[in-house]
Amino acid sequence: ADAKSVLLSQVGANEIEGRLGASVLLGPHNGQGWSFIHLIGSAAATARLLGLDAEKTAHAMAVSFYQPTYVLYPGFMGPDSKLLTSATPTMTGMQAALLAQKGFTGALDILENHQGFFNHFAYYPLPMMVSGLGKAWVTDTLAYKIYPGCAYIDTTVDAMFEIMAGHEKQTGEKLDGEKISEIVVEATALTVEMDRLSKVGISFDPLNPVSVNFSIPGNVALALIHGRLTGAELTDENLAARADQVRKLSAKVRLEHNLKMTIEMLEKMSPALKLPELFRSLSIPRLVSARRRLNKQYGRRMGLEWKELKKYWQSEGRNFYPRASRVVRLRLSDWLKAEPGARREWSLADADLENFTMPFSARVSVMLKNGKSFEHRQDIPLAGPGRPWEERKSLVMAKFRREAGPTLGEKNAAKAAEKIAGFEKIRSVKNFMEELCEA
Repeated sequence: ADAKSVLLSQVGANEIEGRLGASVLLGPHNGQGWSFIHLIGSAAATARLLGLDAEKTAHAMAVSFYQPTYVLYPGFMGPDSKLLTSATPTMTGMQAALLAQKGFTGALDILENHQGFFNHFAYYPLPMMVSGLGKAWVTDTLAYKIYPGCAYIDTTVDAMFEIMAGHEKQTGEKLDGEKISEIVVEATALTVEMDRLSKVGISFDPLNPVSVNFSIPGNVALALIHGRLTGAELTDENLAARADQVRKLSAKVRLEHNLKMTIEMLEKMSPALKLPELFRSLSIPRLVSARRRLNKQYGRRMGLEWKELKKYWQSEGRNFYPRASRVVRLRLSDWLKAEPGARREWSLADADLENFTMPFSARVSVMLKNGKSFEHRQDIPLAGPGRPWEERKSLVMAKFRREAGPTLGEKNAAKAAEKIAGFEKIRSVKNFMEELCEA
């Protein structure tokens, strides 16, 4: 296939997968736990490359979703089994497309059927998320991870590197972990819950290359020790060599949920996603029910512990009433204006995804034993949606050259990066891949 066909297939997969994940946001999984999206995305992309018509493409996707994958977090957060999260469903999706090519059929109502996907994989399904195809592009919301870990570590690591640079500029010396008394990381519920969830299984170990992907203390320690965070720092050999140092520094890190940051995150995402309009289309009793089921599943009030609520109320309570009253007025207005039995429909087509930002903020405060302290807040991660496009592109290409260099050689990695930058001009992806493998 030529590069344009591959790009079209990839974009199609992005658009389908992103929507499907959002449709079950209020369910037992989130983010990387949505392994099943790779089933339908792979089926759709493969069908496009095979040149299947609309009917066979639909059956390819339906076949792929007959047995959707279901991640269990103890196998995700530490052991090698995590590596199969996207690999296994991707292969199954390809097989589904090949079967559909031969006339194999699937249930075309596999998503919305009462006994189908939505009702089995969400506590409150949001099928309206599977809308706006060709009008709103979820590809615009992609975050490019420049560090080897979960996206929710990124702002913390960005802030840590800023502090290290600021300390060196101010003192002329590199920041020494031995001189640090404590490091406090304040972050959104996404980051805090990621870190908590990473400890669910017996396989958790901050010196495990998989576990450390989700550990805020572990990544802060590695950033301090090495002055960078790349794949090289996460090899078994490097982690073992610095084991005592990593454990000692990790113990100095305290992670706290900043509820104000979580609320600000939703507020900043709102203009692009039209969250007030979405909220007005939802059932409050069903939202409450979904919330209770999530709390029961994880054994805690996800991101809304009483201590955090009290702290937020003390500092921001005066601003809460105007916000809450506005929401109540909107809901009441909708109820009074609506015709009996009428429902307000929200569509992703109305979203402004080109201007979407993902501000999962983090504030890092480093306290030294001599009484001095350094602080930095990072709102949008480097290479995340909301950052300048040229900056994002530059960081991604730099990551490719750095990580591919040991395998391809620096010269060949740089050459490959140039070709990838103009990927749509490549006539044969097969020949391009063969060149890479021979390098």
